[in-house]
Amino acid sequence: LLPGAPNPLDTATLPAFINLRSRINLREGFTAPRQFQHLANAVLGVAMGPSVPAEPELAESPYRGLEPFDATHAEFFFGRGAEIRKLLDKLRDAPFVAVIGPSGSGKSSLVLAGLIPALRNDQLPGSAAWPIVTMVPGPHPVESLAVALDTLNPQRSRNLLLEELQGSPEGLRLEATALLRERPRGARLVLVVDQFEEIFTLCRDEAERDAFLNLLLAAVEPDGPCLVVITMRADFYPRITEYPA
Repeated sequence: LLPGAPNPLDTATLPAFINLRSRINLREGFTAPRQFQHLANAVLGVAMGPSVPAEPELAESPYRGLEPFDATHAEFFFGRGAEIRKLLDKLRDAPFVAVIGPSGSGKSSLVLAGLIPALRNDQLPGSAAWPIVTMVPGPHPVESLAVALDTLNPQRSRNLLLEELQGSPEGLRLEATALLRERPRGARLVLVVDQFEEIFTLCRDEAERDAFLNLLLAAVEPDGPCLVVITMRADFYPRITEYPA
């Protein structure tokens, strides 16, 4: 609508094909930058942006680079919905799931920023009320397990907990049962062991490695109180096959 065009415009005076087109109001001349930009964008077929520049809504960058996503970055974690559903489906049927893949393939992010938030959002029946602990084995995996469990019951003596874990393969199973005593029926303790390969790369004590594995195995027996999820680099798959159980 060029300068001098009547206002209001009698559309009946226009050729029919023009009435099928969008109009740009230039009655006030070509000096209004926004309207002139509308015309230029229309010629170029480019959508107009906002009239006011958008202010950034995020206080932090959503890009983690080489660092894994964890539960605190769940809002930035996208594109792995199918894999998250697959993990949930597996946990419905089995108390133990291993996520194995090449270094840098996103195993930790999938579990920490995908699976854990899904459980906290009740994606398995009642899972919003389940206690969840995460750990990495380090050089002393049984001690690391005690530290992780200690976060759920800080009033408990960590040294006493460590003694119980070291004293019996049933230690984790018994501790989980005690932690779930006041929880709804069917609740589970979810234990995530990230970077599981550290039981080989950092733990040099074969007896402690065996003790840690036996704790996990006893805790995931049928109808046990635990769900255990591990992430492990694929190149350590041959090492874990040395432990048939």
